[in-house]
Amino acid sequence: MNNTIKMTKALKGLLSRENEDSFVIFSDQQTKRFVQFAGSEHENLLLDLPIQSLSTQEIEQVQRIANDSFDLKVVTTSFGLNIDLGKDYKIAVKIALDIMHQVFELSRDFELEVEEN
Repeated sequence: MNNTIKMTKALKGLLSRENEDSFVIFSDQQTKRFVQFAGSEHENLLLDLPIQSLSTQEIEQVQRIANDSFDLKVVTTSFGLNIDLGKDYKIAVKIALDIMHQVFELSRDFELEVEEN
């Protein structure tokens, strides 16, 4: 199963959960770099990207991807970058893959790990 299909399946599942503390983490098996999402049946998808492990350049890249490619607002907190994606799991998959490929510089066929609660 390719990474796009794995991410789509996980995010669609996240949006069908009823508990409000639901999350999905997508990470690269080798580097352990990750993108995480929160959401539920009653909440929007929220991309939550911790900034402690990101350089200033990587933070700017994520903001450019969100703003330029998807016209999304990025909210910066002291802990991370948050992007409200509504219920649009397709955009969530695209932005997650863009971050993995363009910011984390992972190959197109990186080993995706999916963690869900």
